[in-house]
Amino acid sequence: MSRWLEGLRFGASVDDSMRQAAWVARCVGRGSVPHLSPSDLELLAAELSTVKFARGDVVFVADQMSSAVWVVRSGSIGLFAGAGTERVILSILRPGDLDGDVSMLLGMPQPYSGEALEDSICHRLDSDLFGKLFGQHPELARRWLIAVASRLATSQQRLVDLLGVPLARQVARVILDEAVDDELPYSQATVAALLGARRPSVNKVVSDLQRRGFIDVGYRSIKVIDAAALVAQAGRSTVGRT
Repeated sequence: MSRWLEGLRFGASVDDSMRQAAWVARCVGRGSVPHLSPSDLELLAAELSTVKFARGDVVFVADQMSSAVWVVRSGSIGLFAGAGTERVILSILRPGDLDGDVSMLLGMPQPYSGEALEDSICHRLDSDLFGKLFGQHPELARRWLIAVASRLATSQQRLVDLLGVPLARQVARVILDEAVDDELPYSQATVAALLGARRPSVNKVVSDLQRRGFIDVGYRSIKVIDAAALVAQAGRSTVGRT
């Protein structure tokens, strides 16, 4: 590892834009040290922008071509489909998650819209730079495509994980998968939307889990109290995403 990257890893003083570029590179590899040269990071830093969103702000709109890759730095971004009473949340992007690259690579409109669920900060990688990175930096392109494949495989596995499973087990699995530091910062309505289930049915399951001491329910939050019991309820042997 270069001396420059060592300094970046251990918090030496570097330009903020370079820190952001390196952080985005780590997101591509899902937390691993970025295998990028200083020149690669300089290229990112020169074009990378940071955008702040207040809760409820629209990040991108469904049925439009993706003009940028968005990487969540803090907060959370909900991915929504439909409108009015039929509007449902499909997934939630958390710090380190990114979106927009698949639609851009396939030349297809975004199938959903993105909306800030809380005050959030995102990094934006414009389409022109994204194309240049793939054309001029094959190693970065390879790592990025591996990350895309990994995310798609994870999504497929999570769908399979819920097929034919009782609702109580599905709710337990979603809480375990989406919780950050043993807390799920979303409402029961969001849990119902993530599962495509009726809210009263999910509320009943959540109330039962709280009564049994597995979780504690607050305003727009669910806290894991007994992780081992919740894991057993989910039919798993460990905590975490499948």
